[in-house]
Amino acid sequence: MRVPFAAVVLGWAAVGLVQGVSSAAAQLRGPAVPPPADFTGMQFIDQTGCLFLRAGHGASTVWVPMVNDQHKAICGLTPTTSAPASRSLVVQIGAYAVPANATAASVSITALGLAAGSNRAPGKNWQIVYAGPFPSRAEAKAALSQLVAAGYRDAFIR
Repeated sequence: MRVPFAAVVLGWAAVGLVQGVSSAAAQLRGPAVPPPADFTGMQFIDQTGCLFLRAGHGASTVWVPMVNDQHKAICGLTPTTSAPASRSLVVQIGAYAVPANATAASVSITALGLAAGSNRAPGKNWQIVYAGPFPSRAEAKAALSQLVAAGYRDAFIR
């Protein structure tokens, strides 16, 4: 039986596609260490530095990896915490009622090379987005300057 060359090429291409999809799927698992159960942020950067976004609600929450335009996981970022430590400083950049806007702000903070976090405002239906935490006022001031220059003119240290 003679198999046309095009059928062989298509067959090998399909095998490559399946392998590519399975390797991409292997790369796109949840966080190495999931956030604590009380974590309310819309995004989470795990201990390996990979960025994940919250999907679902409550017990059905899943963490979806953010990918770049080459479909590779966005990694190499500073891990976030569920909330800033009580004695450390953060730079608040905004409070967002629309979750997608909070996520976009958090992603832009990490693109600047800063750790980002968010928490649900107590008793409110919006996310407070911040950069940090920072161990010193000098580092917080430097981040504030960087964020104001990036367009977050209402940012402040807290």
